[in-house]
Amino acid sequence: MSTQTEAENALLQRSWPLALGFGAAQVIAGIIFFFAYNWRDLPDVAKIALPQCVLVAAFLVWVAFPGKRHVARIAGIVASAMIGVSMAVVGQVYQLGADPWRLFATWAALVFVIAAATRDDAQFVFSFAIATIAYFLYTDQEVAQYLQNASTKIYAVYVVLGVVALLFREFLGAGAPPWVRRLLVASVLVAAVSGGLTDILARSLFDNGFYATLALFCAVCLFVWLYRSWRPDAPSCAMALFSAAAYLGVLGPRFLFTVDLDGSVDVAGRLLLSAMWILGLTAGLAHILRRFLKSPERFG
Repeated sequence: MSTQTEAENALLQRSWPLALGFGAAQVIAGIIFFFAYNWRDLPDVAKIALPQCVLVAAFLVWVAFPGKRHVARIAGIVASAMIGVSMAVVGQVYQLGADPWRLFATWAALVFVIAAATRDDAQFVFSFAIATIAYFLYTDQEVAQYLQNASTKIYAVYVVLGVVALLFREFLGAGAPPWVRRLLVASVLVAAVSGGLTDILARSLFDNGFYATLALFCAVCLFVWLYRSWRPDAPSCAMALFSAAAYLGVLGPRFLFTVDLDGSVDVAGRLLLSAMWILGLTAGLAHILRRFLKSPERFG
């Protein structure tokens, strides 16, 4: 019975960040939907005052319940979200005409200051998410139209920035909690794979460049080394290896349908070779993961 109780407590301890995220998201979504539904009926003073009232109330709850960490963290996320909502409402009411990326960049900077002051990982992840939106809004508006092969370079730069943010958190204090680490690793790998696919799905292979592909495999090698040898973490290793396999799984068929085989292999043959390539990659990935998981000393 005690073993079952300990297992249940361990499961709750690991799953509370997910519950925290869902709880904060529900509260924020309710506030935003309230504004959206009643927007036209609200006077300008109410439009500006309401999100700021919610911000102050959430901040007071955050301060009033420091011992109840879950309640305090949800209130803190709501307060940080209301900072951005307040800025957006003021800009909309007074038609300031600011670029959206400037709003998100300022918002991310303010939340990062809160995260640094409170050393709260939930705030750090929230600021990273806002900064991600700001980055892609900025590059879409200010960079993409002026930069040659913009898409692959934009993704590559994001991968570098994401790795820097991850290493910053890993070297801060005792290291990143597993849920923070895995969220950051996933965000970097999603961007890297997306950029890598733009490299190989262009009109011809690497017609858009190869920067995102290079960033992908550098990130994969770094993550496998970090989270197999330095700070063992099997899910992070698995995500990195799966990302490389997913990229190679698309690259193989793309190459087979691009290269000239002198008519000796028809479409059906290329499809068969593509299927064999994907099956081989899947088997290789499964073998590597099995070997990793059979080495518990590597993962603590």
